[in-house]
Amino acid sequence: MKKLLIFNSGMPYYEDEIFKDKDYYNNPITCQLTPRPDFILLHSVFNEVFDVDCLDLELELGIPGPTRGCDISSEDFLIKGLDILLSKEFDILAFPCHTSGHYLSSKFFAEEIKKYNKDILIVIGGYHPNNAVDDFLYDDSPFDHVVLGDVYGWMDYIEQYGFDIGNNRVIKSNKDYPMPISTPPHKIPYYATKDTHSVGMYLSKGCLWVDKCSFCAEFKKDWVVISVEESLKLVEEIILHSNPQRISFNDALFGQTSKWRKSFLHGLKLLCDKLEWKGYFWIGTRTEMLDDNDIQLLSELNIEVDFGTDSLSVDMLKIMNKTYQPNRYLNKLLETNKKLVDNKIKHRIYVIINHPGETIETLNQLNVFMEKNIDSFRNKYTFISFSSYIVYPGTLSFSLVEKYKRDYGTIFGDLGWWKRNKNQNFYSRLVFPSSDFILPAFQKEKKKFIGFMKDSNQYSYHLWGSSERNWSYYENKQII
Repeated sequence: MKKLLIFNSGMPYYEDEIFKDKDYYNNPITCQLTPRPDFILLHSVFNEVFDVDCLDLELELGIPGPTRGCDISSEDFLIKGLDILLSKEFDILAFPCHTSGHYLSSKFFAEEIKKYNKDILIVIGGYHPNNAVDDFLYDDSPFDHVVLGDVYGWMDYIEQYGFDIGNNRVIKSNKDYPMPISTPPHKIPYYATKDTHSVGMYLSKGCLWVDKCSFCAEFKKDWVVISVEESLKLVEEIILHSNPQRISFNDALFGQTSKWRKSFLHGLKLLCDKLEWKGYFWIGTRTEMLDDNDIQLLSELNIEVDFGTDSLSVDMLKIMNKTYQPNRYLNKLLETNKKLVDNKIKHRIYVIINHPGETIETLNQLNVFMEKNIDSFRNKYTFISFSSYIVYPGTLSFSLVEKYKRDYGTIFGDLGWWKRNKNQNFYSRLVFPSSDFILPAFQKEKKKFIGFMKDSNQYSYHLWGSSERNWSYYENKQII
């Protein structure tokens, strides 16, 4: 049986020097998931065909840079990482290149492995290959095959492997497969002896809004999910054998059908009672998906809910293609927020600033909304979090670059930031969203929003902890 290594090459170039406080990434709960959800999903796909091992350099060496809680330099990360990689035995090297930030390191390690042994088969898949396939098809590229279509592309690859794949360098899934069930970490030798304090997993793939939100790199629209029974069985096995402090359901959009969602949440409550588990869950969803029954079910669990609200400005919501009815959308946010607070459910409202088209007027709309509704957010259970817009290849916004330049005067600092070997985090966000950016009033409105956010979040810091406080501080400095 061929030996296959699932390999996370890390993001050694994503660091920046803006934020020096390491508490966020040193916090055992808020740091990276162990194991990675893409690893345990791919392990289940590969395991029946190959002798599978895993290697996560971020777990072995940390994440380079002052913002990531690790003092290792990018250069040392690559050198030490290569030594660790070469200590492994494998016939096939599989990169789940999850983000654009993984591109340059995957390229480095693939080229080095080909120098070491040209007969090793190197295959790469994930979000970046799916959205920027040409980055892997250059002359003398070490990548033998580029897999498109997320986990389903890998399933096509396995089906073709051993048959006549010939010169078919790009493998794209055109088939409908059932959603694979992740391998519990205790059954994976690499993770069996590691501290699995924070386990992430996928129960589904796809998002009904995949062709809507301008900034999102998700590409699968059809929603495919594990049955409620199989999902609960997987969660139970993980609790019994790993007993993590947190279990995250990392689906692009959790529970997209009401029947599945309610049945699963009810089953989680029964499972937690049965096992007397004291950890907590995390999900990401949209406010308009939750009804009173969902909120009642959530109130019976120790759970955190993230809402990708993405803007509180009616104009920006339309520019982002988030909704065609922004006023109704924001009213639903306020309604859901109140019900969650009344039911003592911790939740985070996530906002993106600096998306192309952001102007003094849109920031003013954001601040008017915050000022009008600030009392709704001054509580123990609501936390407002935000980030600067990041330009990712394959997104709707990436395809509209010329339109943004023409309509708003947007300036993009670097549309190929993932090929830089330093400060990728900074350059990925280096976007001047409109000609308003240079005006003092633009920065004044930004700082005003930060003031509203600090005002509301001071009431929930004792629940969210210092990690959220520090992360918000970092975002504040970066966004200004």
